Amino acid sequence: MKHILMAFIAVILISSCNENRIYNEHFDPSGNLEWNRSEIIKHDIEIIDISIKYNLFLTLRFAVGYSFPVCDIIIIETSPSGKVNEYTYRFLTRDEYGYIGDIAGDIIDHEDLWQENIEFEEAGIYQYELSHDMTDDKIHMVMEVGMMVDKVVSKESSQ
Repeated sequence: MKHILMAFIAVILISSCNENRIYNEHFDPSGNLEWNRSEIIKHDIEIIDISIKYNLFLTLRFAVGYSFPVCDIIIIETSPSGKVNEYTYRFLTRDEYGYIGDIAGDIIDHEDLWQENIEFEEAGIYQYELSHDMTDDKIHMVMEVGMMVDKVVSKESSQ
């Protein structure tokens, strides 16, 4: 019975996967429900097909008690040839109704579209370094920081 249940769960998980997702990783900054300004979260993302567009998401898993309505994130992107771009992104964690995201008990998972329909100039490994730019050096109740990358599929090609 246990094996049947595990097989059933595996089938559900596999069938719910986004077939256009090429990257989905989340890292725990410290293991102590906090993110220090000096802790840099690195994502190495391989881009193979530069003929299509991509959507880039930032993700944050945090616990009830995260005390800011935002998380200001600095993103440093390094292309395969070494070209560096720096971005800042204001990741909203609350609105007038409360926390934003999927809430399960006291844990909130939130993903936010950071860059939409972007075209990469070259194939290869792009490195993204994420750090926070909040007023406090250490922000509490942060569990994981991540990135996801999806291929953009036009409606014509999906029919």
